Amino acid sequence: MSFKTLKKNSKTTAAKLQEALQGEQSGSAQASDDRLWYPELDKAGNGYAVIRFLPAGEGEEIPWVRKWHHGFQRDADKKQGSWYINDCPTTIGKNCPVCEANSELWDTGTNANQNLARNRKRKINYFSNIVVLEDPKNPENEGKVFIFRYGQKIHDKISERIDPESEYENPVNVFDIWNGCNFKLKIRKVEGWTNYDASEFETTSELFEGDEAKQEEAYKTECSLKEFASPTLFKDYDELKEQLNRVLGTSLPKKTRTPVVEKSEDEDDFETVEDVDVDEEENDDVAEEENNDVVVDEGEVGTGVEKSAMDYFQSLADDEDK
Repeated sequence: MSFKTLKKNSKTTAAKLQEALQGEQSGSAQASDDRLWYPELDKAGNGYAVIRFLPAGEGEEIPWVRKWHHGFQRDADKKQGSWYINDCPTTIGKNCPVCEANSELWDTGTNANQNLARNRKRKINYFSNIVVLEDPKNPENEGKVFIFRYGQKIHDKISERIDPESEYENPVNVFDIWNGCNFKLKIRKVEGWTNYDASEFETTSELFEGDEAKQEEAYKTECSLKEFASPTLFKDYDELKEQLNRVLGTSLPKKTRTPVVEKSEDEDDFETVEDVDVDEEENDDVAEEENNDVVVDEGEVGTGVEKSAMDYFQSLADDEDK
């Protein structure tokens, strides 16, 4: 889609986003990527920035991609044992051995097993193109286009503006260049957890105060988001099952069960979805990306592998409430 066509279709794009959000509610890249941006935090774990979400780039219909992942330690309560860190194949409609194991645990009805299922549940990340407008810690980022990875909390704030529950509120396509909103990203540390409750959208405004040259440059600089949910990023079922067995030191049932879908990041109960087709044809036109997901054993302490995995997992843990 050309920049001129984008401007012409600005109003109809908002309706498409409302449909996409409603579809997510009813249905079901790697951390080292230098295209990803996140504000630098102070020693207390607080941070601030102003960003602007950008519309879907050329060849893409929705300005975000969502991806599920699992990240947990064998004995989470004691904070010991091997780590399991992998993207969840339910993202692309495939069966997941962890989701199946969680279903088995949940069905026992015992508190201990259900707590294990909660600790091992899948978590979600979203990816969108943004322009950084204010970055006090790194002002050299201002005016540049990056990919922003965020979690359910921020996505909920986006949804509330695009498709408000109240009939007295006007929907706003926050991704729109001409009638969108800047987003004040306010990060706080609350009881040890990264918190985004204070983050908020400003009133509607035109990006770059109407400077069309800068607007078009930002639009043309956007990165493709498809690769962040490329089928090539996901390990096959047998490999994931083998890694899970190695981490837990147990054997999983051979029977394939329906994958588990949690109601939201903030809820502990589960709900099931329809069985997925494990032979579903994958999209061959998506660029291949190396899968850097890892399983880290206790014996790897000091090799540098565990530190890398710990850093990656901590970023995912912090993202849980985004």
